[in-house]
Amino acid sequence: MSLSPTARATTFGLLLKLLGSEIVGHMKDPLVEDIFLNANGSVFVRYAGRKVRLDVRVDAEAMSLVIGYAGTLIGMTADGVTRFAVDGKLPSGQRFHGVVPPRAAQGPYVVMRNPSRTIHTLGGYVEQGVMTEAVADQLRRDVDDARTIVIGGVTGAGKTSLMTCLVNTGAARAARIVLLEDAEEVNVDGIEDRVVKSTLGGTMDELAYDALRERPERIYIGEVRDRTMKTWIEVVGTGHPGSMLTLHAGSPRGVMVRAEQLVSEAVVDVAGQRAVLCDTIERIVVVALGRDGRRRVPGVYAPVKYNSAGRYEIRAVAGDEDYAIT
Repeated sequence: MSLSPTARATTFGLLLKLLGSEIVGHMKDPLVEDIFLNANGSVFVRYAGRKVRLDVRVDAEAMSLVIGYAGTLIGMTADGVTRFAVDGKLPSGQRFHGVVPPRAAQGPYVVMRNPSRTIHTLGGYVEQGVMTEAVADQLRRDVDDARTIVIGGVTGAGKTSLMTCLVNTGAARAARIVLLEDAEEVNVDGIEDRVVKSTLGGTMDELAYDALRERPERIYIGEVRDRTMKTWIEVVGTGHPGSMLTLHAGSPRGVMVRAEQLVSEAVVDVAGQRAVLCDTIERIVVVALGRDGRRRVPGVYAPVKYNSAGRYEIRAVAGDEDYAIT
């Protein structure tokens, strides 16, 4: 049963009181990306390129209550018997992930990711030095031409931020879209004709097939981690150009290798899927994260073929040509 507005506000107030003013202040700080409440009581916040330990501590009893209140808000109970984690979005926008024993071997802990409060623009990325004007222009054309785009990057690189930017660019804003995510992170509030679905209501595979009944023009997946890659390829092939997804990979060729690895979870002979991958993925964009925390989009790339040497050949459409062969 869903909470009434009054009960929801009361529960959220209790959660914030438990966390305390220092942690809540960092939940509101637009420069903070993640907040870690560790099982040993320590609390850290992560900014781009640096991590800071806070003076405050959260003991195991308070941590369990935090997870309980968050679960009530999200609609999920971690009882330590049938479910061991609470995962979802708080009313304040944070993606909440709380884990309880025995999965949490040393005691309950919480990870919160602050929402991106700014929808970046391609022009803004150019001004910040994240990409060149040539790369931004190419991405504008690719979005307007409904190219299929896969965005790669390591954890925390900014894949979701770039997807949010592209989804809110040019012709994409006018399309009927279906967005599939584990928890809401991509901001599509500016797109009126939209359907947003969460894996809290089913597997990503189920959501992808479900989306076909909703007449989308473009289908976006917040992150692919499993055999859903094969499903997405099939979905794109049914007539959904301009679709987009993110996945974990550190280079253009790495994107193709990772995509193949995920497809292999759904097929017996992955070799027959390599040409399909090259045809389906029209553009590859990788957000590179430097050791100093600076983000860079070296270029826009396209797969050519899987060659006789057992490697994907990648060409640069715009930007750094050398990065295509990394």
